[in-house]
Amino acid sequence: MVKKTGPPADAKPKIQKVPSMLRDNDKFNKYFQPKMFSFGPRYHRDPSLKMAKQIKVNLAADFLQQNEKIKELKDCYEDEFTKNYEDHELAWMFLVDGCAILQFMYISVDFQADPDPETQLRKLGIQTDYLRQDLFLLENQLPYQL
Repeated sequence: MVKKTGPPADAKPKIQKVPSMLRDNDKFNKYFQPKMFSFGPRYHRDPSLKMAKQIKVNLAADFLQQNEKIKELKDCYEDEFTKNYEDHELAWMFLVDGCAILQFMYISVDFQADPDPETQLRKLGIQTDYLRQDLFLLENQLPYQL
């Protein structure tokens, strides 16, 4: 019997460390080692990249303020719904609510999940009947543009 080697057939590709053969060559550093901005966990704690963390926060905040067009999103609601909210509160609310809805959708359609979607949602403390119902209530919506 021949034993099969290599990754399992259902293995997903992963972001890997650059092989030492390339890493040891200084000419190749520019192709894998960040100069200022780290994205993801690999270089997140690198002290030489610490200064850029605040810049990333500033970029994210700018995105929420500029690109979400809070005024346009506010106009999707009756004034009484948004009049007691600051723009940054609405931006944060839209971000969290949008991500929550996307994750619920992702879990709900992942039919190959182990455990099954219903079990995953229950483990998160979600009563799926209420969530599904609440997602379609007329006064409980996010703007389509979001």
